[in-house]
Amino acid sequence: MLKKASRESEKHSFAWMTVLLCVTLMILSPGRGLAEGKKADAQKAAAPLVDINNASEQELAGIKGVDRETAKKIVANRPYKTLADLSRAGISAKAIVAMKPFVAVGKVKTVPADTPAVATDMKKTAGDRTGKTAKSTPAAATQLARGTKININTATQEALERLPGIGPVKAKAIMKGRPYKTIEEVMKVPGVKEKTFAAVKDYLTVK
Repeated sequence: MLKKASRESEKHSFAWMTVLLCVTLMILSPGRGLAEGKKADAQKAAAPLVDINNASEQELAGIKGVDRETAKKIVANRPYKTLADLSRAGISAKAIVAMKPFVAVGKVKTVPADTPAVATDMKKTAGDRTGKTAKSTPAAATQLARGTKININTATQEALERLPGIGPVKAKAIMKGRPYKTIEEVMKVPGVKEKTFAAVKDYLTVK
């Protein structure tokens, strides 16, 4: 009888231990899910922000709430000083708020100031001040260092003016005609014909 009672007691204790283990797992599981959720949020927050002034259309289209068409409009209306300026691309204030955790407003990448273009611009300015046109030389006509590429979809007016034969008027016209799928499309811009294009094509890119 005593052995039978002992076995019954052991079974009873084992059943209670099983119940306690199940309850413990139920309590800990939500906590584990919460911790995993926080970890996922931390990883998401650690992801690099997308620079709306320099990112490609593909990178912009990867932002939550931004489709390919909106990405093109963002590129076409660069540069931006603040996120609020995205309204120029037709983006609503609500959408801008939703994008805020994923984007940044970086400085527009332009041609370095120490390129040969600086010397050329100084000669041009000096000529304007004296009322005379500065004489150009074959070296000055190049304006930019070999291998320099200027993105006609994102470049600032100052950067575009450093291209051979491109002054303020043409630079503004190029910016107005954005976006471009190929560099040849820049010839649609008033004043940028085959001769001008031939002089600048080696410095142009659309990516």
